[in-house]
Amino acid sequence: PLAGYGVPQLDDQTPMMRHRLAVFVARENVGKTRIMLHLAAALLRKGVKPFFACGETPKDSIFIDLVTTYIFQEYGMHFTSSDITEEGMQMLTLEDQQLITSVKARLISNGPYIVENLSYDNVTATMTKAYNEGCQAFFIDHTQSLRGRKGRSMNELVTNLALDCREFKNEYPVYVCVASHPSTDLKDLMQKDKAKSLQISPTAQSSTLSTEADEVFILYENDLL
Repeated sequence: PLAGYGVPQLDDQTPMMRHRLAVFVARENVGKTRIMLHLAAALLRKGVKPFFACGETPKDSIFIDLVTTYIFQEYGMHFTSSDITEEGMQMLTLEDQQLITSVKARLISNGPYIVENLSYDNVTATMTKAYNEGCQAFFIDHTQSLRGRKGRSMNELVTNLALDCREFKNEYPVYVCVASHPSTDLKDLMQKDKAKSLQISPTAQSSTLSTEADEVFILYENDLL
């Protein structure tokens, strides 16, 4: 294992392990990106360098959110994204400013490999380069947000992405995590609260992603959330 999810029921059986492909499926605004940032921070705290392919969130915002997540996990302190900007930090105590500056420097020197330009045509090449530079965990947020569509169908692109991720995690001792929107059938089941009896593909555009995955996690809103 590279690190745990922080959920004992999962970590006792299938934590974030090498040679694994995990898929997170959820509707928009449920928290796929936030969970990926949580996992990336957990890996960083274990000394594991993560690769993070931004979806619809700018690279700078991903880094800032990763800093706040890391601080919360490591020190139990909550800062908003605006708190750790240059202007926001001026409103904090000197001690808090020093902590944030220290974590920022730590993540810049030993931290994540964040990219905004991952293309459907360069997944393997880009991730292999990152692996050679020390990355051991790879996050793609999300399947329909990569560059280079070139008029091709989304089904073809997501299928090829799934196969690339499968081959990559088979060849290298890495953990790969991909976020996906739910399929139309899954959306219908989630509205009926019958996702536990799922018998169809949960991933949007292509069933290949869920077929090739070692674990598929379906995230959905409930009253507690």
